[in-house]
Amino acid sequence: MNNTLKGMTMAGLAAVFWGSMGVAGQYLLQNCHFTPMDLISIRMLLAGSIFVGIEFFLLKRGALKVFETKQNIIDLIIYTLTIIGTQLTFFVCIQYANAPFAAV
Repeated sequence: MNNTLKGMTMAGLAAVFWGSMGVAGQYLLQNCHFTPMDLISIRMLLAGSIFVGIEFFLLKRGALKVFETKQNIIDLIIYTLTIIGTQLTFFVCIQYANAPFAAV
């Protein structure tokens, strides 16, 4: 498979997953009475656990090596706060409006 086809496949999958996340988030927020903080907490814990599990068990790399330098720790904190802010504003928008509006 050439790189262009791989890129198009990845972009297509990203769009499908992004849309599915919005619809699922809207359902959970409006019908199951989750809060936006509940959703981002669960999502981040599950995703983080999966990624660390892949590092430890499948790739046999040191997943904690990222904490070796002060600059890496600062970068991780900035990245984490950015992701929390992005996710929180997205799900709050879904809570008060709907998934299509939040996606735009």
